[in-house]
Amino acid sequence: MSHAAEKTNMQLRQITHRTHGQRNGAAVRLMSPSDFGQILKPFVFLDFFDMQGPPFVGDLHPHSGIATLSYLIDGRMDLIDPDGTTVVLPSGGVEWMQAGKGMWHGGSVSSAIETPSPMNFLAVKLKAGDRWTYVSPSGHTVLWVSPVEGGLLANDEKLHPEELVAFERSSQSVHFEALTDTQFILGSATPHKHDLALSYYSVHTSPQALKVGEAQIQTIGKRLVEEGRLDRRYIR
Repeated sequence: MSHAAEKTNMQLRQITHRTHGQRNGAAVRLMSPSDFGQILKPFVFLDFFDMQGPPFVGDLHPHSGIATLSYLIDGRMDLIDPDGTTVVLPSGGVEWMQAGKGMWHGGSVSSAIETPSPMNFLAVKLKAGDRWTYVSPSGHTVLWVSPVEGGLLANDEKLHPEELVAFERSSQSVHFEALTDTQFILGSATPHKHDLALSYYSVHTSPQALKVGEAQIQTIGKRLVEEGRLDRRYIR
C-alpha cells in the first residue's frame, strides 16, 4: 500500500483553533486560562521565551492552584524559590513547580513526572523529511501543538513557529511531517471537568480554593517584604 493511501485510510484529528498569542518583549503568551485554557484545560498557560542579548531576570512572583513545567530548549536558567533555594537549569532541563495553596518563585532533572491527572508533554525534534504519528493514550481527547522552529505539517496543514494549534476533541491520530529540521512541543490530556476560578496569578477549581490560595500568597509575600526580598508594592 502506498504512503498516500495509508494516510487516507488513517483517522486523523482536525485543527479547530490556532493563535500566535500576544507578544510582550521576548515573551509570547500563547495560552491563558481565560482564552485557550478554557478549550485545552487542564493546560491553562503556555508561554514561549526567545531571549537574545543580556540575560532576562524574572522577579519573584506568586502562583496558586497550578503546576508549571519549564523546558529549556537552549541556554541556561537560574530559578529561585521563596526560601532562597536556587537551581540552575541547563539546556534540555525541566523544572516542575507545584504552587498548591500558594507560593512565590522567580529566576533568571529530566525524568518522568507524576502529574495530578493523565497527561503527556512531549518535546519533539524531527529532521527534514522525517514523519511521525502521535497516537493519543486512551482518554486523551485534549491535544495541542506549538512549533518552536522549522517547517512542519500536521495532517497536511502547515504550522508556524510560535503558534499554538488546538485539535478537535477526539481520540484520532495526528500525522506530522518535517519540511525542514524542526522542533515542537505537544500536550495531550484527559479533559478537565471543573470550571476555572481565576485571578491574575492563580487558577483554581472553585472560588473557595482561590480565596485560600490568594491568602497564602499574601502571607508568604509579607514575609518576603520583611526579609527585604520583595518590594512592598506587591502586597495588598
